[in-house]
Formats: sequence, C-alpha cells, structure tokens
Amino acid sequence: MSLLDDLPRLAKLNIYDSSQGDPSTAQVAHRVEVVFEVGCGQGDATAVLAAAVGEGGSVTGCDPASLDYGSPWTLGQAQDYLKKSEVGDRITWLQADPVDYLESHPEVMFDYGVLIHSLYYFASPTQLIRTLKTLAAHSRHGILLAEWALTSSTPSSLSHLLAVLTQSSLEAKSPLDKGEASNVRTVLSPARIKELLTTGDEPRRLVKEGRVTPGEALQDGGWEVGWVTSKKWEERVEELLGGGEDERDKASVLAMRDAVRSAMDGVGGVKSVTTMDVWVAHFQL
Repeated sequence: MSLLDDLPRLAKLNIYDSSQGDPSTAQVAHRVEVVFEVGCGQGDATAVLAAAVGEGGSVTGCDPASLDYGSPWTLGQAQDYLKKSEVGDRITWLQADPVDYLESHPEVMFDYGVLIHSLYYFASPTQLIRTLKTLAAHSRHGILLAEWALTSSTPSSLSHLLAVLTQSSLEAKSPLDKGEASNVRTVLSPARIKELLTTGDEPRRLVKEGRVTPGEALQDGGWEVGWVTSKKWEERVEELLGGGEDERDKASVLAMRDAVRSAMDGVGGVKSVTTMDVWVAHFQL
C-alpha cells in the first residue's frame, strides 16, 4: 500500500475537531504530494514523514514556539497525541531555536532538512536565510522547501494570495517583539529565496523546483482570509497603526484588506476560498 492509498489512516494520527469538518486528510494529502519532510508545529507533516521512514527511521521535529501556543489545540497537546500513535516512537520533539541547536551540535547531520509552510513565521528575512543556510550545512542531501508560491491558478484562491500580502504589509510595521499575533511575519517570493540562497559566500545549487495546485479541500486559504477580514485583525491594525504617525500606512493596509474581502465575496464568501499554489524546491551545496 502506498502512502497516498493510506491517507485516511495517516490523517487519523493527528488531532482535529470533527465538528469543524475533516481537514486532516486534505492536510496529509497535500504534504504527501508536495514532499516528505520534517514538519513539526502540531505535527501534520511529521506524521507523514514518520510513516515514510519506516520502523528503522527517525524524525526530529524542531520548533521554537511555546508548547502552549496554538488553537484549538496547543503544540504540546498535538505533539503528545501524535507521540502516542503507532509512529510516535520514531519522532523526537525538540523545542528550540533551530540555529542555536545546530550551531551547538556541529556533529549532528540529517539526510534532508525540510521546511514546509513555515517560512512565513520567521521574524525577518535575515533570520530565515540564516536558518536555511545553517540547516543546509547539516543536511547530507540538501534542503527541501515548500511554501505558498504567491501565484493563483484559480479565482477562488486569489483572496488567499491577497490576504498573505496584506498581513505581510501590516507586520512589516510591527516591532519584532510584537509579531506573534500573525501567521505571516516575513514573506519572501520564490524568486527572492532563490536569489539569496544561490549567491553570496556560501551559495547553494537549485537542484529542482516546481509548483503544485492544492486540492479544494485544503483550508489554509479560508483561515488566512477569515483572519484578515475579522474584527480582531482590524484591532491589530489599530494597535500597530492607530497612533497617527503616518495615516497613509493605515489607509494602504485597509485598502488591501478591502481587496481581500472583494475577492472573497466574488467567489461566494470565505467558505468558497481555496489555497494558492505551492512552490517546492530542492537546494544543496
């Protein structure tokens, strides 16, 4: 049986609320189709990788976030749940800054270093690129990346693209110590990531890249659009831009929010929003 045939069973390894539908199979399917990777966070992708490596393999999931971060379940709850599953003995959770950990353990090597839909969480482009280069130095076969491509193949995913850019524009005005309110803190396009990784003192070679259009069941687009069009997000705008230092910043961010809302309404509301395309890439020394 292939992993794709086994998606329903793999999906049940993760913790989800059945009253909110069943995004788990879509989440797992999306990750199987994109790349086998170390996911971490709440463990969606980690479950897939742990199943893929087999009984003799191991997965280390590293995440600097607090174990009480996340909703409706925290990282700690989700990781504990997965640890008790049939693949739990292949997983080691590591709550640490990945650069600090790798630099303090120069002997540690992996076959692949993988980041999937986690690049936007970094506080700055400098922190992101430093992490990627450090991870590459500890990965025998290079690093595998998967992140939103900033391209929209369907009208229903346009509002997701706009929501990501809108959040990025707002968070660029946020002090680094106030950036944890958003899933989107740093946005780099695939072109920019390639430029930063393949040039400089320690250039990496782009081995392969591609794009994937996720299935309609994947809910990330709706989540991000729902956040940007919510009252709480408008309060976030007031928190960061309500001081009146430059009213053009606030006007611009709210105009982008309105563009998100217009694109969302144009396809029938947030329940009809799908996710934008995904960029996948493999870099190595």
